[in-house]
Amino acid sequence: MNVSSVSSPAPDASSSAALLSQIEKQIAAVTKEIQAETASKDDAKTKAERIQVYQEQLLALQLQLQQVQERQQQSRIAATNPQESFPVKAGVDDGVGRSLSAMA
Repeated sequence: MNVSSVSSPAPDASSSAALLSQIEKQIAAVTKEIQAETASKDDAKTKAERIQVYQEQLLALQLQLQQVQERQQQSRIAATNPQESFPVKAGVDDGVGRSLSAMA
């Protein structure tokens, strides 16, 4: 099985979910290939070589999955108001000896 790279610029929620689903299906397929090869009657060297290739494909897919999940997380964070997410407390020193409440 040859795994193709799946990429997308900034996916919206529905395309991102579809992309995650596609990658997860590919992961399941490669995992099944590894299990089949493990159970095969091929000689040990052939079996090891094939399993190594599948494991590399699996790793690449897992990295793609992680990247898509990180993009989803970044999109959710960017969609929120940063001031509401990280409020500045009145009277907190800005590190230069000035009170942030005095600057407002």
